[in-house]
Amino acid sequence: MGIVSIPGKCGHMAKIGGLIAVVSLCFLPVAGCGNAAVTGLQILRADDVGVILKALIGLSMLCAVLALAATTVIELFATGGGGIVSLLICYALARQKIPFDLKEGTYLAFLGFGLVLIGAALRQQQDAIAKPLDDV
Repeated sequence: MGIVSIPGKCGHMAKIGGLIAVVSLCFLPVAGCGNAAVTGLQILRADDVGVILKALIGLSMLCAVLALAATTVIELFATGGGGIVSLLICYALARQKIPFDLKEGTYLAFLGFGLVLIGAALRQQQDAIAKPLDDV
C-alpha cells in the first residue's frame, strides 16, 4: 500500500516545481544589468527584444504552466526539460548581444524545472517498482 501512494507524492514535487517556475519567470527578476532588472512578463512586453528571445521565454513559461497540468511521466520530462533548455538557449542568444546577469528568478526557475525532472524520475522509478507487484 505504501508503494501506491509514493508516485502521488512525487507528482506533488513536480507540481511544486512547476509552480516555482511559473512564479519565478513571471514575477521575479530574471535578468538585469547592475541595479536594473526585468521580469519574464516585462521581456514579453518589451519592444526592443527580439521575437526569438520572446518566443523562448514564452516557451519556458508555457512549459512551467504545463508542468502543473502534466499527468504522465513523459509529460513531466518534456515540460521540465523543455523549460530548462529554452531558458539556456535564450540566455546564450541574449548574452551574445548584450552583457547582463541572471537574477534570482532565473535561478529559481531552473530549480523549479529541476524539481519537475526529479519528480518525473522518481515517479518513473516507483512505477517500475510497483509494476511487478501488480503482476503477482
